[in-house]
Amino acid sequence: MGSPEDEQRQIDIISFILVVMVLAVLPLVLFPKVINTPINTIYFWDIYGYYKMVFLIVLSMIMITLMGFCVFGRKQRIKFCLPLSLFLLWVLVSLFFAEDLGVAFHGFPSRWQGFVAYFCYFIIFTFIVNMLNKKYIGKILAAYFVSVCICAIQSLLNYYGIEPLNLILDPIWGIHTTPDIVRGTLGNRNTAGAFFAIPTIMSLVMFIKSNSKKKNVLFFLVFVLSYTGLLASLTRVAWLGTIGALVMAAWIFRKNYKEHLKKFVLVMLTFVVVLAFLDISGGGKIAGRYYSLKLQINKAREGNIEQFGTNRIFVYGRAIKVIAENPIVGVGPDCFAYYCTLTNEDYEEHPELEHIGYFDKVHSDYLEYAATMGIPALIFYLWFLLSIFIPWIRRGKEIKPEILAILLGLFGYLVQACFNFAAISVLPGIYVLLGILQNALVKENNEEINEQA
Repeated sequence: MGSPEDEQRQIDIISFILVVMVLAVLPLVLFPKVINTPINTIYFWDIYGYYKMVFLIVLSMIMITLMGFCVFGRKQRIKFCLPLSLFLLWVLVSLFFAEDLGVAFHGFPSRWQGFVAYFCYFIIFTFIVNMLNKKYIGKILAAYFVSVCICAIQSLLNYYGIEPLNLILDPIWGIHTTPDIVRGTLGNRNTAGAFFAIPTIMSLVMFIKSNSKKKNVLFFLVFVLSYTGLLASLTRVAWLGTIGALVMAAWIFRKNYKEHLKKFVLVMLTFVVVLAFLDISGGGKIAGRYYSLKLQINKAREGNIEQFGTNRIFVYGRAIKVIAENPIVGVGPDCFAYYCTLTNEDYEEHPELEHIGYFDKVHSDYLEYAATMGIPALIFYLWFLLSIFIPWIRRGKEIKPEILAILLGLFGYLVQACFNFAAISVLPGIYVLLGILQNALVKENNEEINEQA
């Protein structure tokens, strides 16, 4: 491979390409696969999940190979994150106590959030922390924003009832997707909402912090498209997470708001104009989400509390029961459906559930981790997040714009994750962004140590 410097340069480029493939290319992967559910067995086409999982596994194996080469060929030390390692270990322990070992290993069909997925996330995070040259972070985020724009444009077409993918899927496989249910290449609307919550905040922050006219235009374009995708998802919990991140951003910029006043005004006008345009042109779909929430609140006041949040309270009740019965190891990764399969008694008590056979997701990441993998897994996961966020928070004004953007984008995601579920279209990117935060933190700490020496 030439000199050690040339070899390192090639490793850096390969690492950059692999990270881009996970963050920017994986969400766009789409290919039909016939699968069946282990509960109420039915066969159906999984267009959005199966081959994303295959792609993720392949990329993870390449990452392992490259890290192995660096360990044995270049004597490089690989650092592991303790809380994430403990989290993965507990997922493995939970696997052996699962209701269905196969599902716990590869994940529930169409969801694919079993042990294999968490192992891949561990590899991605570890790879980025140890292998990524931080000079590529800007280029990685640029590729990410391009991917976001592609997803946003297709999601907007779906919002208006247009699905261009049917031009390919229908004649070749005889598949016709429903634009009202899915968004772009991401899967269902909840997944799309979680996906767009992150870049909406990231691009907004980078737009406000940028002093380059050219970059301002690009960041603003990404912001508008991502915000459009977020609204088009019609996912209220994603809107809630975004609002939470906006409040945090406003608090951070409170002392120098005059410096960015023109941009703040432009952003506020954009929020209002895009919202009004989409709602009016879409036949009141966005306003309809408000009225459906109002209807759920009225039903809850009348005593039917469990239907609130599109039956989330009902699911949370089942999840809490599962946690109480299996607090240590849970019921196995992605095995919640076995404990939330609806019975005749459920249908009699809750007629609104008559078209639902089971709930395979808790619709809360944190409750799901506790229910399926045990309370210790949730503790390790929260420890992992705090181990990354707290050191950056302590740095205060020293945070670079792209790092601040990632922190606030992930904050929005973590807020909405209280009421939403993780998906193969989104989670790999989450671990990439977390890995970038940790990578930048480690590199900056090392630079400070070298300067002091």
